[in-house]
Amino acid sequence: MSARHDSQEDATRIVLDLRCYDREAVTLAAATLSRQAEFFIEKDGKGTLEVSLQARDAASATQARRLAGAFLNEALNQDLRLGVARRNQDLLRLLTAQALRSAAGDPDRTRLDARTERRLQSEARRLMAGLRATAAPVTQRRGDR
Repeated sequence: MSARHDSQEDATRIVLDLRCYDREAVTLAAATLSRQAEFFIEKDGKGTLEVSLQARDAASATQARRLAGAFLNEALNQDLRLGVARRNQDLLRLLTAQALRSAAGDPDRTRLDARTERRLQSEARRLMAGLRATAAPVTQRRGDR
C-alpha cells in the first residue's frame, strides 16, 4: 500500500493491494466516509486499486493523512463485517426462514422438520464455537494494555 498527498490537486491518492483489501469493502468504506470526502476508485493495475480522496472542506496535508487513515481503518472494518456475513450466510438464512415462518402465525407451519432443526442446531453450535474461539484472544489483548 502506498499513499501520497498532492497539494496542487488537494487530493490524497492511495494504492491498495487487492490481496489485503476487498474491493467491496473499499467501496463500503468510501460510502461510509462520503460526508467527509469525495472518493474516486479505479483499477490501477493488476491486483491493485487506486483511491483518490479529497476532503469536502479545505484540509491540510495532515488532516488529509488522518482522513486517509480513517478510510483504511474503515475498509478493514468493512472487510471483517463482510467476512463474518459470508461465513455465517447459511445460519442467517435458516434463522430468517424460521422468523418468517413464525411470523406467519400458523402453528403447524412454524415447526421445522427434524432435518432442518438438526442443521440449525449444528450451525448455531459452530457459530458459537467460532465466536468463543475469537473472543478469547481479543480479551487477552485488551488485558495486555
